[in-house]
Amino acid sequence: MTPTWIKTLLAAAGALVLAACGGGGGGGGGATPSPTPDPAPVITTQPASVSVVEGAAATFSVAASGNNLTYQWRRNGSTIAGAVSASYSIAPTTAADNGAQFSVVVANSGGSVTSNNATLTVTAAPARTAVGTATGPAASASIGAGGGSLTDGSGLITITVPANAFAAATSVSITPITDTTPGGLGYSYRIDWSGTAAQPIAVKIGRLADCRLGSAGVLIGVAEQRAVAGTSQGDWYRLRPAARAATGASDNCTASTAAIVEEITVNLAEPRVVSLYAALALKAPTADIAPNGSASIAVAGLCADPLAGTAPSASAPLPACVAADLPTSTARSATVAGGTTAAGTLANGASAASLTYTAPAAVTGLTPVELTATYATVGSASNVTVRATVTVVP
Repeated sequence: MTPTWIKTLLAAAGALVLAACGGGGGGGGGATPSPTPDPAPVITTQPASVSVVEGAAATFSVAASGNNLTYQWRRNGSTIAGAVSASYSIAPTTAADNGAQFSVVVANSGGSVTSNNATLTVTAAPARTAVGTATGPAASASIGAGGGSLTDGSGLITITVPANAFAAATSVSITPITDTTPGGLGYSYRIDWSGTAAQPIAVKIGRLADCRLGSAGVLIGVAEQRAVAGTSQGDWYRLRPAARAATGASDNCTASTAAIVEEITVNLAEPRVVSLYAALALKAPTADIAPNGSASIAVAGLCADPLAGTAPSASAPLPACVAADLPTSTARSATVAGGTTAAGTLANGASAASLTYTAPAAVTGLTPVELTATYATVGSASNVTVRATVTVVP
């Protein structure tokens, strides 16, 4: 039999061992080791800048390595509520979104990293109008592999088909139609041919203008209309000219010049509706102006300048201009035929979208006054001069 004192000693030693090992059966009272943090995230693909037409959706995305990642997108440095995934979309986009910058903060328990900024570019949507209807008979011809040309009855539009554009005899036609072009000048045509063309087909369009009435003082361009599937409408795009007549380049005719023909040539890759439009023009009031009176002269135009760029017939949407898109005239004048009567003054208006004409203090009888404004750049290297006529009546 083991003596009592030995049993007591063994029990005490066992208690000491248990205490040293963190206690018995029910779990220890020592500190729990801290978990190892996740490695900080690393962005592997930065968000890319996006360019869309107004109304379309724009999506930005990011790729990052790391565990337990969270995302927070920002616009121009400010947090976007609810934008907490690896991608962020805006739909539909508006003009107010143009130029906005987007970035994203990627984070986890190991830290955070902020992406580069990605820029959203929103371009104006093309103008959409009804497709015009025929206003007269079509001119047509059969043109074969040797090439050829077709001119309509007015003599103002000619199609020139180069050799080998068509593999065999092909029907080509020109139909005058109602003009639904934004800024249209009343010269609109449906150009058609069967099959495909292996080379671009040149289309030269002219318009009659009478400089004595100031009507030639317009920078002209050519637009094409592309049909919208399932509708009777089409979207308008401007075409860069392949060639322009000398008078068409800047419309520098004078008040003494009689009727002229301004011409502009574009290349078409497929059948289209084509039309002349006013890229920049002065719109004078129709009412007469009294001596010492004043009038606002609207500067109207379309943002897509027909002289811009060097690639013939490359197209871009044809939207209506807003005042902020218009340049400011660098030279202005008001003249009377013969130069014997004071003509008044023409000045830049409150915005680039207008000019202000002030009539002279006195005139002798009905006095037509030609107003001229010159713009140093409208997307082109050369000056552009536009004109309008007002009448001062005592």
